[in-house]
Amino acid sequence: MPLTKIAEAKAVLDANSQSGISDMASVLLWPEHDLPVRAFLASQSQWRMAAMGMAPAIHVGLDYASCKVVMDAEEIHLDKKGWHDFRVLECEAADALNARQHQ
Repeated sequence: MPLTKIAEAKAVLDANSQSGISDMASVLLWPEHDLPVRAFLASQSQWRMAAMGMAPAIHVGLDYASCKVVMDAEEIHLDKKGWHDFRVLECEAADALNARQHQ
């Protein structure tokens, strides 16, 4: 997902949250995915990278210790299912980011 789309989605989620709107249909997001998506968007700068010689660095995964700090600061608390969904987002994003770098 392009960074501009991520920023747009985060802005819509934040606006809905502040206005008390619980219907997330405006961003095509089911309510049970609200917290994992918020956690992922808040943690988007916490990637662990690995250098691969002269090739571009790859996105290995998110630094979970840093993500915990971010989620605590944002008051985002994930249950077991939410954590699973967060990790699915992480894996898919890493695949997309790494594929983009190697085009």
